[in-house]
Amino acid sequence: MLKYFLLLFLLGGLRLYSQVDDYARGVVNELASAKFMGRGYIRQGDLKAADYIRNEFRNSGLQSEGENYFQYFNLDVNTFPGRMKVKLEDQWLRPGVDFIVDPASGPLKANLSVISVQRIELLDPAKVKNLKEGLAGKAVLINMNDSLTFSKEEQEKLNALVESIKYSPEFKNLLTIVYSDKKLTWSIAGWESLKASLTFNSNNIKEPDIHQICVDIQTDFKKEYRTQNVTALIRGTEIPDSFLVITAHYDHLGIMGKGTVFPGANDNASGVAMLLGLSRYYALHPPKYSMLFIAFSGEEAGLLGSAYFVKHPLVNLSDIRFLVNFDLAGTGDEGIKVVNGSIFKPEFDRLKKLNEEGNLLSSVQPRGEACISDHCFFYMSKVPCFYIYTLGGIQAYHDVYDRPETLPLTEIEDYSVLMIKFFDGF
Repeated sequence: MLKYFLLLFLLGGLRLYSQVDDYARGVVNELASAKFMGRGYIRQGDLKAADYIRNEFRNSGLQSEGENYFQYFNLDVNTFPGRMKVKLEDQWLRPGVDFIVDPASGPLKANLSVISVQRIELLDPAKVKNLKEGLAGKAVLINMNDSLTFSKEEQEKLNALVESIKYSPEFKNLLTIVYSDKKLTWSIAGWESLKASLTFNSNNIKEPDIHQICVDIQTDFKKEYRTQNVTALIRGTEIPDSFLVITAHYDHLGIMGKGTVFPGANDNASGVAMLLGLSRYYALHPPKYSMLFIAFSGEEAGLLGSAYFVKHPLVNLSDIRFLVNFDLAGTGDEGIKVVNGSIFKPEFDRLKKLNEEGNLLSSVQPRGEACISDHCFFYMSKVPCFYIYTLGGIQAYHDVYDRPETLPLTEIEDYSVLMIKFFDGF
């Protein structure tokens, strides 16, 4: 019965049980839609998303923290707002599907001859010397598809050489192509190389013997780009000077050229849906402790938003009773994983017990410390915290396939109930 009424009140008022999922689905659909441009740093995709979150906070009646709910900070970011064309003979390749551009790639518009190299050749000093002398004005394709096994020392040397070929002026190539059967996974860079780099999906581009390539890549490196965390507060009824903090990053990867959007439904529109749903519930049911809600920007660029907050906190970090960071909240077939679960064992044991008593998620699994999301700098500053992510379901991650229509949101209702029980236990 408690589970039923928690779900009724999660959205406010007497609504149907299924409306919890409906609200979360609406948030994910909105934030992952094309109008937010992948919530990156092109055409103010990040600001549009921040405005949406601020309006949700405001409509729920939460107090503003920061400057009208915003905490501004600056970051450097390499972006790809315009042309993204790659052609092999008469075949135009598809960004995000057939290839991705290196996040730090510089611009390039050229028709180039291609020199192909096998990985094993990079361990030959004579071959590397010839490459340095013979790549001027050309493209180099590094074929990563082989069945060879390298020692740890050899692998480290290979990785360093590939990075040098991509970025170092010591190699005179204009373009590097990494040819690999690994999944295309994109990211964000805070700098721009003098040379261009691409990764080809060898599952789609079957012919490694490529002799000519035509590329037209437009970049826009943004120095000191202003972005913003979104912060809101519910004042506690009994202990207002002590805080429970709920966080999730709202930024994603943006676009790769004009027509290729990285929607970021699971990463991390789903975590924002959890954050906003909980903020609506606690706006109607003010807790004993104050609750601070933070939607971070800059996570994909290196946890920059949370790092800035920790350096410029809007509340004393020592007053934070506990923090939970939600990222990748959109599946859950196999339960949840709790980073720092083995560190803050009493809190983890309580979370697991609540789950078993409520028969909510299939598993609540502990993990050790891992500096892989926005909890990191809080943890380094002695703030007790969890980072929780869901398990199972789709495997889309940092790619064009992380879309709302394929995100199941399998356990969003039970997950929300579990976290309400957990927070209410402080």
